[in-house]
Amino acid sequence: MAALADRAFAYTRAPQVDLSGPLGGVQDWYIVDSTTVTVRDARIEECPGTGDDAALKVHTVLSVGCGAPVRDHCSLACEHASQHLPIDESWQGYGLLTDLA
Repeated sequence: MAALADRAFAYTRAPQVDLSGPLGGVQDWYIVDSTTVTVRDARIEECPGTGDDAALKVHTVLSVGCGAPVRDHCSLACEHASQHLPIDESWQGYGLLTDLA
């Protein structure tokens, strides 16, 4: 555990990742993705999916530069994912890679 903690601290003290070439010119690139997860059938009325199952959609924003989740939230699986990606001033200076299919 001590070695793992030392490795984690060394990573956080390391200089920021150099995003050169096609990734250059921005503070970081974000990957946006959504995943549908099935929940208990007893929740079908509260969490309708696109089929017969109860389901939720988990929307995640990941940092390409540091490889860590930046933020996430859940929505009903029957809703389209694009409405859960508001593009506003908070995205200024960031690149965006997204798959909302």
